[in-house]
Amino acid sequence: MVHLEIQYEYLKKIGQSSEISPLIDFIINERKAIILKNNNSNAFSVAHDLFICVYKNDKNTAIEIYNSFSKRHPTHETPWVYNEFVLFSLICAIAKFNFDKKWVSSVLDLQGQSTDAERRIILSSFKNILAGNLNVKEDFHQISLIFQHYSGVKNFQQDRIDKMFKNLWLKEFPFHQSDFLNVISLKAIQIAFDSKGLLSPQEFQDSKVFVSRFKRRTEISGKVIVWLFVISIFVALVLMSWRFYNTEGEKSIFAKVINFTTGILGVGLITIFSIRKRVENLVIKFIRAAFGYKEVIKKISNKVE
Repeated sequence: MVHLEIQYEYLKKIGQSSEISPLIDFIINERKAIILKNNNSNAFSVAHDLFICVYKNDKNTAIEIYNSFSKRHPTHETPWVYNEFVLFSLICAIAKFNFDKKWVSSVLDLQGQSTDAERRIILSSFKNILAGNLNVKEDFHQISLIFQHYSGVKNFQQDRIDKMFKNLWLKEFPFHQSDFLNVISLKAIQIAFDSKGLLSPQEFQDSKVFVSRFKRRTEISGKVIVWLFVISIFVALVLMSWRFYNTEGEKSIFAKVINFTTGILGVGLITIFSIRKRVENLVIKFIRAAFGYKEVIKKISNKVE
């Protein structure tokens, strides 16, 4: 599971680039964004605008931006050719609006056969999206899932989402070497939560904090209740002894009362202390059951599993 503080620090680190930060922010948070269209010479600006076009189903603007950008003739030395965020935005726009695929296919071919297995699967996932194959088992399904989510071209397969979700949930973060794949995976987890009817990651984290605090407070409450009970018995016995001692005509039996009280206190308190822990556990369980703790935790656990 990805702890929110680790996720936050990671996104903060990779988001230090002013070029890529707006795109990451939009992918993760789905914040309202406007098409900038102020720098079609910058690949990251184009990527940002195309992604917004896909999200808003703005085909006319997408055509204008894409036609301008696709006039370029990139080479092996062109930096953005190897940037997965840029490539993904281009592919989403082409697949969503059915643009001509030849230009972007030639861009992908510039990379040749990568020696990095992770990157090969990313590129394969891109090509399958272009071909309309959205549920290829060998691909990173989170890439296809994000495309389907934002483009509205939905062909969800719940078993594929479940498998991806469980795989990512059990991994340590960062999941992959690729920053792009990590960002896409984080968003895919959010989508998986929604598709399974679960709490959001933030709500899930909040629920963990609440459960921890609730358990701690019920333990304290249980101990306090048991100790109050013990003290009440002790006080009651002392008052009873004092009453017998101050009652006229009962002084003759004072020794008996003292012996009786001492015996009760000795045996009673020893017995109470010997079973105190078990009594505390029973009281704690009762308090938790009264607030429906067991049922709530069972429901959450079943959904996550």
